[in-house]
Amino acid sequence: MATFTAADGRAAAERLSAEQHALAESLIDLEEHSGRELLDNTAVTGLTRQRRRYVLDGIATVWIRYENCRSAVARIRAIVEGSRPAPDDLSEAEQLVTEATNDLATIHTLYGEINEVIIAANQVWTELTPRIEGCDALVREAESLVAELKLASHDPTAELISTLTDQLGGIRQVVVADPLRLWTGQDAVATTQVDQLIARCQQAHGDLQVLVEVRKHARRRLDQVRRTLAEVHQLEREITKERRAVNAKIVTAPGSEPRDEPAVSLGARLAAASEHYRHARWRRLGAELQEVERDAAAALARAQAELIEAGRPLRERAELRGRLSAYRVKASALGRIEDLELERQYQQARELLWRAPCDLAAAAAAVRQYQNAVNETPASGDVA
Repeated sequence: MATFTAADGRAAAERLSAEQHALAESLIDLEEHSGRELLDNTAVTGLTRQRRRYVLDGIATVWIRYENCRSAVARIRAIVEGSRPAPDDLSEAEQLVTEATNDLATIHTLYGEINEVIIAANQVWTELTPRIEGCDALVREAESLVAELKLASHDPTAELISTLTDQLGGIRQVVVADPLRLWTGQDAVATTQVDQLIARCQQAHGDLQVLVEVRKHARRRLDQVRRTLAEVHQLEREITKERRAVNAKIVTAPGSEPRDEPAVSLGARLAAASEHYRHARWRRLGAELQEVERDAAAALARAQAELIEAGRPLRERAELRGRLSAYRVKASALGRIEDLELERQYQQARELLWRAPCDLAAAAAAVRQYQNAVNETPASGDVA
């Protein structure tokens, strides 16, 4: 078995002294860590309170063991730096080295456990406090919007904001007073509950912003619907007038039957939406105004299409008249103006087109017959 020498003691003293110096710096950093300050200055509860007690007791134990190690190193140096230390003194020095080495190992283990608690608490505070503050700002702004919009207490978003306020208070209390409850033990913060709360706050805030936009633009949108309905009413009057004219002039046109006037029912819905506006019922107004805008736009497009369709028979008659006149000019250019049969066909078509009411089907057939007769001349290839 090797004998412990004075040189061994001096080497051990240097090693232990270096380890003590590094440990002292780590302990000072630990004492000054922001997480340690928060643990000391915060009224913590639950698991965090238990762990803080462990931290405080552990730090005290570490410093006691540190001082013991430092005294041991001083004694080792006193023994090995003297002239010819006695065997009993060397045996004492060897024992002190063993004890100091074990103490330092214990200190390192305890330091790691203490540091983990401090780091965990600090990380929870660091990660979640800004999120809680951001969520709190959203809730406060949402509460202000609820009051500004004059939402009833039973409004779903108003109720949600009240619930979120309570939940936020509960989570804030945990984050501030018992942060270690939110430490997963896997070097990570349990953020799910806070993130879900933030998402619900953002959803509620977004819903209120939609209502703010409804209120902001409601008057303009209501006025636009009124203008649209006025245009629909005007088009409906023009449709009725056009159909009466067609019925008087065209045999094949359908009779003037009563038709639904969507602008009438839309007018009632617009009046109901205006009531919502006057009574600040923004949620109902938003939903109903969007529907009445859509239906009013559809009614306008439908009325425009109906007006075009209503005038179609008269346009067809005008087109047939124009075509008949054009082929009369063509017949003249071909020198067939004296052709009695061709003239008879022309007069027959003309009589049908200018008769009131006009039978469009018969007139169109007569025009085609005249057109074909003109095109059957030797010069028919010269004119399309």
